[in-house]
Amino acid sequence: RGERVEYLAAFNNSRVRAVRAQLPTSQPEGARFAALFDSRSPDAAGGPDLVAGGDGKVEVTLAPLQFALWRATA
Repeated sequence: RGERVEYLAAFNNSRVRAVRAQLPTSQPEGARFAALFDSRSPDAAGGPDLVAGGDGKVEVTLAPLQFALWRATA
């Protein structure tokens, strides 16, 4: 298969603190990542998209014990 797709996975293993992080990607500025899974609402598909900044990074905030998965749309 010749298609190359980037996925992002983020995990917060703290039981008490939310965490905010900037995740590096290989995408250009403005690239979108569609939410595939969020442990806070596993039955609900989607969620807010992430958008890569000028440095290719996306910012995520996760609640305690939350994890989420995104897929690049471009």
